Amino acid sequence: MQRQYNPHLVSLASPFDARALTRRPLKEKSDYDERWIQQLIDQHPTVLPIKYIEPAFDPAISCCMELPLQSGLLDNLLVTPLGDLILVECKLWR
Repeated sequence: MQRQYNPHLVSLASPFDARALTRRPLKEKSDYDERWIQQLIDQHPTVLPIKYIEPAFDPAISCCMELPLQSGLLDNLLVTPLGDLILVECKLWR
């Protein structure tokens, strides 16, 4: 199934100034990889639209990255002030 949308970057300074993001092949050398996404979420968990998915989980606080589990590594672990856990698996858009 092909997606019917194209992500846009919107400027906070001028909300009517938006530009379409161009798709790039993953094999292309880039600083933006899954590790970059993990670090972004670790430092700024608010980039995830958690309050729109489950308002009870907002705000989320980052605990760790690359948590070892029996099944492998968990990319990000977040926790809410009430102790609810949020497991995050990062994937690049293809």
